[in-house]
Amino acid sequence: MLLKRQEAESFYELYFKVLKSYFRYSKSGSNEIREFSDLSLEEITSLRDKLFDNINYLNIYCDSNPDNCNSEELEIIKGWKYFVKKTFVVYKDLKKYTVFVDTQESLSYGVYGLMTEIRDLLENKFPIMADALLLSYKNCIVFDGLLSPYEMKLSGALNKILINSYQDSKSKNGIITKLPLAGKGEPKTDLELLVYYLSQNRDGKSYAEEIAKLLQNNFKLLKQYYDGIIKPGSEVYSMFFQALGLKKGWYAALDGVIITRGHSEDEVLQKIVEFLPPEKVESVSVFEITGD
Repeated sequence: MLLKRQEAESFYELYFKVLKSYFRYSKSGSNEIREFSDLSLEEITSLRDKLFDNINYLNIYCDSNPDNCNSEELEIIKGWKYFVKKTFVVYKDLKKYTVFVDTQESLSYGVYGLMTEIRDLLENKFPIMADALLLSYKNCIVFDGLLSPYEMKLSGALNKILINSYQDSKSKNGIITKLPLAGKGEPKTDLELLVYYLSQNRDGKSYAEEIAKLLQNNFKLLKQYYDGIIKPGSEVYSMFFQALGLKKGWYAALDGVIITRGHSEDEVLQKIVEFLPPEKVESVSVFEITGD
């Protein structure tokens, strides 16, 4: 099943705006003179991988909006933070979509093709393992056009394991047709969303805006946040405390409690070094409230 041609073209146009912008961003300050149009398919794939390892850039892109995207387009781009990127088993082609199975998580996704049917890209070789990036686009799941199949043949015992994995995922969760999800199934509560953001927030920045909004609307989640694997980041503190109406300036927080304030980062750092035990200093988040 394909997206309508106009929608597929719109997806590609929007997707490559972000890729091109990230290319310029990643080359800033270097002597690189090549243009995006000079990149090979392998180099574009590598650039794509780096972008989705640094998805905070999607926030940067939406905030700066260098290509003058409209509000709907910006929301689509923000939704790409809920990507799924891994090695799938492309199990079979159905009338509505092609089924991609994540055997590790026991999840099955219904994926739309773009310009070319996925079965044609894979020469009807089902089931087959392939590396892919799945993205949300207008209430559908699509792959980004970069599909890397393996030559390995799935037969015999491997095929039986795959069939069991597919049937198990389908019976427990159905076929997933929308992103995001939190663990298994779509997020239903604020806590499930927080767990999802923490699990995906590799750089401490990528889901700062979403985490801050959750904490602002549900202050009781702070305990779960502090119990999470990832230490609260300064970006989250900044947005969260700014929403509470703190005045402009630099702040230091420890376990959600503001411990000092100053007119500059250096002033705050000097203060915390003076009165905190050395082993506690590393746990402090220092951030600026701009009042914007």
